[in-house]
Amino acid sequence: MQEDFQSRSQGQGEWFHVTHPKAVKFLKDPERSTLLAPFMERPRCLSEVARQRDMTLGKLHYEVQQLVGWGLLKVAHCEKRKGRPVKFYVAAPALFVSYALLDDSHQDLFIETELAILDRFAAANAYNFRRLTQSEEGDEWGRLYRLDPQGGLEWFTNSCRLRLETYADFNRYLASDGVAPYMREMLELHLRDADAKAFQRELVELTRRYRALSFKTDPAEEKTYQFRVCFLETPE
Repeated sequence: MQEDFQSRSQGQGEWFHVTHPKAVKFLKDPERSTLLAPFMERPRCLSEVARQRDMTLGKLHYEVQQLVGWGLLKVAHCEKRKGRPVKFYVAAPALFVSYALLDDSHQDLFIETELAILDRFAAANAYNFRRLTQSEEGDEWGRLYRLDPQGGLEWFTNSCRLRLETYADFNRYLASDGVAPYMREMLELHLRDADAKAFQRELVELTRRYRALSFKTDPAEEKTYQFRVCFLETPE
């Protein structure tokens, strides 16, 4: 697995190590940083990019000169034409910024990433949970509260008709035919490092296999599903 990762990582093009503070600030701005995208694909002249982005040539020229000064762009070549030669600018295919320069805590960076997808994921979760718990005639879904081993109250989603006894029963019901694909699971596992690593590799292999399937499905039959997994050591 490690050798495979290394072999595929090589040949992906040169990384540019970003260190200029203003370049770091530029990359953290999701709107401004899109300006780099066309130059990362191939060398471009300013008139082409200005047309694509509906910008004035003067404004784009100002932005590009800043990016050149920060090291994010460089002149790839010039073409001789009547009047001034036309410069073509290019960016590195990959840009690396150290977390030490991002001026954020690791927790803040994680929250920033999570918030970017949280709304969409929450909406999909609510939609699927609503489908799951839609009551059939003579049935009703809700929370079943019971005593937990510590003497407090625990609850899990249950059906008056099914009268599921455990979380395992609930998960078996979710996996049964006739129930729309839906899974929401959070477990606390107590494992040795070697077992945890084996579990991680199995998850990676499983997701790789089904990801490959997702590109072979007939578009008329396919649906879009969201899958998220976090497997992390819990700090003491």
